Amino acid sequence: MRKFNPFANLSLKIIALLFATLFWVYIVNIGDPIEEELFRDIPVIILNDEIITAQGLAYQLMDDTDRVTVTVRARISLLRQIMVRDIVVTADITDIDFSTNLIPIEVSVKGVEGLESVIAIPGNVRIKIEELAVNTFPVSVEWSGNPREGFVVGEREVSHPTLTIEGPESLIERISRVVAQIGVNEMSMSADLPATIRIYDYYDMPISLTSLRIHELTEEELTVHVQMLSTRNIALQPNLEEMLEVIPEGYQLSVLSFEPPTVLVSGVPEVLMALPGIIVPTATFAAAGDITGIVSEPIDIRPYLPEGIRLVDESVYRIIVTMVVEQIDRRGIEIPVRAIPTRHLSENLQIDFPGEQSVILVFMGEREALDVLEIGGKVYLDLSEFTNPGRVILPVRMEALNVEGVSIFGALPTIEIELTEREMIEETED
Repeated sequence: MRKFNPFANLSLKIIALLFATLFWVYIVNIGDPIEEELFRDIPVIILNDEIITAQGLAYQLMDDTDRVTVTVRARISLLRQIMVRDIVVTADITDIDFSTNLIPIEVSVKGVEGLESVIAIPGNVRIKIEELAVNTFPVSVEWSGNPREGFVVGEREVSHPTLTIEGPESLIERISRVVAQIGVNEMSMSADLPATIRIYDYYDMPISLTSLRIHELTEEELTVHVQMLSTRNIALQPNLEEMLEVIPEGYQLSVLSFEPPTVLVSGVPEVLMALPGIIVPTATFAAAGDITGIVSEPIDIRPYLPEGIRLVDESVYRIIVTMVVEQIDRRGIEIPVRAIPTRHLSENLQIDFPGEQSVILVFMGEREALDVLEIGGKVYLDLSEFTNPGRVILPVRMEALNVEGVSIFGALPTIEIELTEREMIEETED
């Protein structure tokens, strides 16, 4: 049996090992090459800032160094594992250079090893140390997104209507407004929503919260209770009784219109669905004096909205009310009093008319209807109240016309009559 010799064919073995190594390097560099990737807008965490705050001072990050861009150099397989939340950028105030107020930045990537390099740009944070200031600001609400169709945002109630903010004096003095930002996309029900704080200066430019501390939010988040309201197009309706009161006698209302004829309003569903319409009064027209011809007036609709109802678009609050008031045609019909029939004349009385009297009844309405108007048989004298002889004055009465667009103008006339005892003639037999 031949004895094993490890050095046999040594040159061939060395060549094979070298070839395998070169092949492995080739495969690794082709299949998983080293590349660089940029991770932008990474916030810088300040460590040990109590060194400054313990002295009653504050600091702010200058030159937009509160956020950095991180360049990671590594193999593709490792780069694919890195998320923005894995990158931690810190600046320790204990390392500050007080001659320049620069603090070096350190970067680490959680849970990923074997990286070629991790570099932050810029590599230092510049701070400005100044007096500490505190002030309280009201909180307004702004929202983004569109609620579900048929709904709008109603009342908004912030969990903290005011916020106490402390920070560098120069930064506190720049604050113009504090906003609670919420999203209402596709909302249809009232809810409590988490809010993001936005702070703006007097030029409406955002201010970074990095150097600020909000007292009320150290242990809780800001929330906004959002009321969602239903929407509906509601018709405008006139108060016809009031309208007719302001129209002069002898005129008629020919046209009454609103522009727009409906308004889009919002409210809680049970109130909104029970609303039949919005009544528009005539106070504006009454104040205008004589209302004849074409009258058009703008009216602010807001005072006439029922309680709990509001306009969806508060900027569209004026409506135009147009009235056309036309003079009514008149026609007088003369009737001899002796031609007027009597009703309910007592059996023991007879009627006589002193002199040759006649009455004129005046009607108003559209000319076509007046021209063909017939009142025969509708005018009469009612004598039911008279049982004794004597001279009396009584009004002419008239049955309902039942003619569309025609009515009596003014009061019905009165006439004078004389009632005498009827002579009783006894019949005798021859």
